[in-house]
Amino acid sequence: MTKIHPQVERAILYIEMCIIDFLIKEGGSVSFSKIEKHTGLREVGIHITAEILSYMALQKILVLDLKSYTVYGNVEKLSQIKKGREIPLPPNHNKLWSDQDIVIMCEMHQKGYAIPQIAKKLGRSENAIKEMMNRLRLAYRLIPIIKQYSVVRDFCEKTTPPKPGTNLS
Repeated sequence: MTKIHPQVERAILYIEMCIIDFLIKEGGSVSFSKIEKHTGLREVGIHITAEILSYMALQKILVLDLKSYTVYGNVEKLSQIKKGREIPLPPNHNKLWSDQDIVIMCEMHQKGYAIPQIAKKLGRSENAIKEMMNRLRLAYRLIPIIKQYSVVRDFCEKTTPPKPGTNLS
């Protein structure tokens, strides 16, 4: 059996979850064309839809009726599968970073801890750790400019950032 690349596997799982969600929403029965339209697979290709649906049928997640081009699934079973596949968010997801969290992150990184270990310790995702590290590096580069030039310091202190979607020209 060939090994699937992790990104491809995640994409397949995402599409499977879209199909499961749609089947639950539609009461357990839906046509192939509706699945293609709902999941966006029509643009990718019918063969990919067929491959994923066949794979799900082999796993006994759903039943394919090739005569009527309809997919059937038990809503209760689909709901249980959906609950089992949901990935829990880290405890500190979307919470502000405390000064202590930033200090712990930097100390752990300097001691040679890997990003997954730091993320677990702080209750954050690996991407959140990477993003904060990048923001700290950027701030470190900009702080000397802020201290050195009064015009930049005044700008930072007195200017509010534009609202998203504002035309700056």
